[in-house]
This record gives sequence, C-alpha cells and structure tokens, in this order.
Amino acid sequence: MITSEKRKYDRIRSKNLLSFEIIGSRGNTIDRSMGCARNVSESGLLLETHLPVRQGRTVLVSIGFEEEIMELKGKIVYVRPRSGKRYYAGLEFIEVDRKDKRKLKRCLEFFEPDPTDMASPILYN
Repeated sequence: MITSEKRKYDRIRSKNLLSFEIIGSRGNTIDRSMGCARNVSESGLLLETHLPVRQGRTVLVSIGFEEEIMELKGKIVYVRPRSGKRYYAGLEFIEVDRKDKRKLKRCLEFFEPDPTDMASPILYN
C-alpha cells in the first residue's frame, strides 16, 4: 500500500489550550486568539481555532507545560474548515530555540502513551 504520509515524527493527541499571534511580514502582530492543540509532534501541531487563519502565515504559539511556557514559531501549511465556525490549521514549527525544543521534547515524552495500557486516552495516529 502506498501512503502520502510525510511526517518524520509521531503525533500525540492533545487538547491543550494555547494562545497564538499571527505575525505579519514586518514582524508585527496582526491578530491574537486562543485555540486548542489537537495533536503535537516535534515538528508541528494541529491547531483548532475559531479564527479563520490563512495558509502561509507565520504564527507564534504560546503553550504551557508544567510550570513553563513554550513559545514556538511556526508556519501555517494548511487550513481546513470544520463545523460550527471552527478551523483546523496544520502548523509546522520553524525557528524553535534549543530551550523550547527541550521543553517540547520533555512534554512529548511525558504524554507519550504506554502501548501496553489499553485505557490510555492518548494515541498515536
């Protein structure tokens, strides 16, 4: 079977609330909003939001883990409308500093499901 899956990293399902800013070409903030990370990997996340974002836009996401906040910059690679005036936006991380990259890895390791735990609510794709 041939697949078009391009991801290098497994995604972990999530329902983490986050805030994000849409960044303009001059580095200015165009808009701010809240959303939910529906899944996360080392290379990106799936953002659910009520704000109609555009493909190609740069976004700065702030997401909490334990007592720390990660600020992850990414590019919107696709947008899909959902029901109820919601949107799913695929975000690919760009320009993530080492400190936030380490925090993200710790977060993913913490929420990584145990494959032997059949009751685990967090699953790989």
